[in-house]
Amino acid sequence: MLSTKKNKLFIFGDSFSFGDGCRKGDAYYERTKSNQGKTWFSLLAEEYNLDIQMYAGCGFSNPETLRLITENLHKINKNDIVIIGLSDYYRFELLNKYGFRRLFYYSFDNYEDLDNMKFLDRDFDNENWNTAAEYYAKYILYPNHTQYHSSLVKSFKSINKFLNKNLINSLIWTWDWSVKNSDIKLIETKDNWTINHEFNDIDDFHYSWYGHSEFYKKITYLIKNKVNFI
Repeated sequence: MLSTKKNKLFIFGDSFSFGDGCRKGDAYYERTKSNQGKTWFSLLAEEYNLDIQMYAGCGFSNPETLRLITENLHKINKNDIVIIGLSDYYRFELLNKYGFRRLFYYSFDNYEDLDNMKFLDRDFDNENWNTAAEYYAKYILYPNHTQYHSSLVKSFKSINKFLNKNLINSLIWTWDWSVKNSDIKLIETKDNWTINHEFNDIDDFHYSWYGHSEFYKKITYLIKNKVNFI
């Protein structure tokens, strides 16, 4: 009997990979209900007849993305497609008693001035954890973020090579300028791709439906031309 099981499209990354703004309940989504488009990953899944496996989310950091890939690597099979979107290097995660906690540059006051940086996004149940988080960011992570980020990129590129070596099409991309010199494909967001460009009263700079269609064209081109496929 022939198998009807479809191959899968695995999406890893942050809010740009997740389709923030074009999700049910988002202001833009609700306003465009009568004239909706499709997300880039939906268009890609339709073109290649794939089931979407979404492991991206709003605010996900590169360490979280790397952790999710390694936790789910066993689910990826030959002829699947894997799209890995990298985020900015100021995001990271730390473990507390509730699980992994996401931290961002705006979790800190004066994050660009290490001598005066203060942790703002505090865990009110554990002051010791707050102090540890502030000290980790202030004295360990941010002073050495370039080296740390380079190490993460090497890990992502190694996974990319492994997947492609095993006939799993894998592509790494980023919207963030900070990795533009690391051989990771930079796809910069154009102004007219954004929700705010379409509706300037919505403070959201993620992709609009038009932005998703344009990004889909970029990703499809990279896949078909084997750009960054090693």
